[in-house]
Amino acid sequence: MTVPDEVVPDRAPVDPEQVLLPGRSDATRLTWLWLVRRACTGLLFLGVLVGMVVAGAQNDPAYLEVDTSSADSVLAGILTSFGLVFFSIVLRLITGWVGLGFAYPLAREHQGEPGSGLLHRASAYADRYAIVRAFRELRWTEGVRAAAAGRLGDAARFYARLDRGIAIGNVVAGLLLIPAFFVFGITIRM
Repeated sequence: MTVPDEVVPDRAPVDPEQVLLPGRSDATRLTWLWLVRRACTGLLFLGVLVGMVVAGAQNDPAYLEVDTSSADSVLAGILTSFGLVFFSIVLRLITGWVGLGFAYPLAREHQGEPGSGLLHRASAYADRYAIVRAFRELRWTEGVRAAAAGRLGDAARFYARLDRGIAIGNVVAGLLLIPAFFVFGITIRM
């Protein structure tokens, strides 16, 4: 019994160019949004570290209480010594929403306009939201970000260095947390 050879396409399953809008501006927006999104991890680590050091300097226990029951409680959390933690979480949420906004024109282009009738429109908009979320996730992938960097020309080296710097900062902040946990300790209540 012989097994036929599989035909392997030359391209990746998703062409990165289909996930970017034409021109350089979308690539620039995507790159900046990725850098902010990536920096949120380091900000979270740094926020925990700053909160523990401040609490240790005041001879208080490092106590992080996360209360997301209302916008007021989140804003009150930003004004504590662990404010960077809350800020990084809010910033990460905002980058997700902005990413949805940037992906919407792509989803609209690929889906087309909904048909007539209320039921068709409602289901078409629900489908479009799912497509927008899928495009947003695709735009975060390495292949699409590499295609975006290819459109940036000379500025691509600057963005690559900035991305490396953020990655190193994230690792350093995470590694600094290890001894800080042993020195200061932390209590987290949700």
